[in-house]
Amino acid sequence: MTTLYHLTAQEEKLRALGNEDTLDPHVLADTMESIQGEIEDKLISYVHVAEEENATVDAIDKKIKSLQARKKSHRNLAMRLMETAKATMEAHDWQKIETDETLVRVRKNPTSVDIVDESKLPVDTLVEHTEYRPDKSLIKKRLQAGDEVNGAILKQTTRLEVK
Repeated sequence: MTTLYHLTAQEEKLRALGNEDTLDPHVLADTMESIQGEIEDKLISYVHVAEEENATVDAIDKKIKSLQARKKSHRNLAMRLMETAKATMEAHDWQKIETDETLVRVRKNPTSVDIVDESKLPVDTLVEHTEYRPDKSLIKKRLQAGDEVNGAILKQTTRLEVK
């Protein structure tokens, strides 16, 4: 099968020969018309293939969206299952469950700062960032040192650790 590149090259050669007056004008015109018809057919084929490729891209996009939705659903299910397991262990006051294959523990997370009322925070605990916002690292250090910081408290959360 002749490629578009070869067809256009043949057309250029014929034009060059036509400029030299070595070919019969009728033969040249017929041959040029034939090659141009092939080029048109080839271009139509290119367009059809491009349309098929665009349809494939659309199908892939649709599949990606579907897979992303499935991924999100599975991630949410996993998070709910882990939270349920942690809540159940905490309700039974179990810190650890161990089998030959799995170790499940309820562990304390590092303490974090929960800003209860940002407007009550001392100005020196705020970081300039176009607007003031709490410097949670500084607030945490102060609270852990036993200092009182109006508008903030230390909170202790837990996580489920599986090994």
